[in-house]
Amino acid sequence: MISEFGFLSLLPPLAAIFLAMLTRKTALSLLAGVYLGALMLAGWNPLQGLIVTVTDLLLPALIAPMNIALFVLFIMVGGFVGLLERSGGAYALAEALNNKVTSARRAQLTAWLASMFIGAWTDASPVIVGPILRSVTDRLKVSREKLAYIIDSTAAPMVVNIPFTSWGAFIVSILTLQVARLPEAVNPWTIYFGAIPFNFYSIFALSLVGIIAWSRRDYGPMHTAEKRARHSGEVLKGKTLEEVSEGYRFENGVRPTLANIFLPLAAFFLVLFGFTLISGGFPQRPILEAIQEAEIIVSVILAFMVGGIVSGLLMVLRRMSGAGKVVGYWFNGVKKVIFIIVIVILAFSIGTLTDLLETDLYLTGIINENVPLFLVPALVFLASALMAFSTGTSWGVFSIMIPLAFGIGVALDLSLPLLIAAALSGGIMGDHSSPISDTTIISSVGAGCDHIDHVNTQIAYAITAAFAAVVAFILAGLQLPLPLAWGTGLAIIIVITRVLGRVSEKE
Repeated sequence: MISEFGFLSLLPPLAAIFLAMLTRKTALSLLAGVYLGALMLAGWNPLQGLIVTVTDLLLPALIAPMNIALFVLFIMVGGFVGLLERSGGAYALAEALNNKVTSARRAQLTAWLASMFIGAWTDASPVIVGPILRSVTDRLKVSREKLAYIIDSTAAPMVVNIPFTSWGAFIVSILTLQVARLPEAVNPWTIYFGAIPFNFYSIFALSLVGIIAWSRRDYGPMHTAEKRARHSGEVLKGKTLEEVSEGYRFENGVRPTLANIFLPLAAFFLVLFGFTLISGGFPQRPILEAIQEAEIIVSVILAFMVGGIVSGLLMVLRRMSGAGKVVGYWFNGVKKVIFIIVIVILAFSIGTLTDLLETDLYLTGIINENVPLFLVPALVFLASALMAFSTGTSWGVFSIMIPLAFGIGVALDLSLPLLIAAALSGGIMGDHSSPISDTTIISSVGAGCDHIDHVNTQIAYAITAAFAAVVAFILAGLQLPLPLAWGTGLAIIIVITRVLGRVSEKE
């Protein structure tokens, strides 16, 4: 099948991305891309294009049940982070880290490890780790762009490989529909777990963050940002440490303690994991089956809600603030994510638009029976990456590319875990590199960094990991040993870092 609009089906998302990078107005750029696509669907009638924009694109994005759940999740995240910041928990942890984290290298490695730990539970790790470590990285003159890169490149690449998250449940739900078409019984979890070692982009993206942090070698726009921060003290472009310092005012003179951060986080994790298992039918069902059947999105929402309640109660019980003020702090946190919700609505509209324009048919049309079999995994990865970059959504790409990769694997008798991993890797690469992606946006918010500056400085590293992933997928397509694919990819990113990277300043 071929898209009716052909190459033109790429114009709306590409126009939105180009305008966002040119004007630095993400919402307006997305809206322009949506309207351009609506014009195409309306036969270039301007008035009809407006009607299509509202009725066929914006309203469906607003009222879709899954989208509403995500909006509620963002609200709970905003309130939770708002309370965490005002309770002084982040301040107390930063103070505790001051004696331990004494160099830019340690600050970056701390952010990397913390992001992977939180990211093993939720993709909201950027808005948890970012606010906690901002003061630490600022003090040691690590640019906000670098912090945004670290928390972004360890969020989705980490959570996509963890089963007890909304990502794992979503992926397995798609695979469940696919295996139902097979003549023999196949457990979808077997394919999911089998795909994890082949998820090359996620593995290399996570590794590259650690290599960059340890070596302190940067290249591309990131080197410019780090050099600026180290030499002029501008951790944010045009703003010195003193100008961006958020400080902390003790509420009622009560000094915050580590309990202000660890107890809310403990409550968050307990509810997340506990309700996930209970809602899935544990202990009547085995853990993996319970996770598969669980209400993951509800679990995450409840976890952030309970975490916020615990944080607020601590403030009241310690007489740091009255109940009225605590509620106000929660709403102040929510205000900070309203912009994210607007962006997500527009990004979902772009996703709907690409479905109507059949962008997926155009992109996946490059994969056909004439392609050498060993190249198929690499082409699935590239098609998924381009689609995710253009639409700003990995889940949308998963819903399209996983069934496609599954069908290709069955038809051509190729490794299903390898092809599923290629689709997952591509979706992650395109999603966390795209300026219209929600995960990219919340990483900018979490780090307190200009969004477009974050995109511009991260892209060189994303391309590096993507190049290593392409080589690894080719080697895996040739059925060479998996350790060879891992080793070759890691060698590529180490060599590129060594050759192109420059240390901004010796510590």
